Amino acid sequence: MRPGKPVAFGRIARAGKDQLFVFGLPGNPVSALVSFELFVRPSLLRMMGRAGRPRPLWPAVVVDSGYTKKAGLEHYARGVARITREGLKVRLDGGQGSHHMSGLARSNALVRFPVALERASAGDVVELMLLDDPLAESDFD
Repeated sequence: MRPGKPVAFGRIARAGKDQLFVFGLPGNPVSALVSFELFVRPSLLRMMGRAGRPRPLWPAVVVDSGYTKKAGLEHYARGVARITREGLKVRLDGGQGSHHMSGLARSNALVRFPVALERASAGDVVELMLLDDPLAESDFD
């Protein structure tokens, strides 16, 4: 998966006390966010007695020039999603490196690119995980 490595999880057993759970996240901010959303957030929810699942994936149409990647890894790209008259649309942020904080700050969605997919172009349907409200003013029309 990219971004998002290395990730660690452990349990510390303590005599007479509750177990202590430890999550280790990558050092790059984007990698840490993606890893948190996919692994830590669902685990914490489950520990609190709630449904411990990742956020749902929604279909959305890519509105920009597209995204390319090597096959073999699942990728999560940052994007800005909006609801338009035609449905949910997403514009990928230009800087997708795991150290690009500005793209992370502008994004409200993670766009999932499965292992086998190598390219997504304008008009293609992708899956995205909403991190924030997509109902803001749209500049896609």
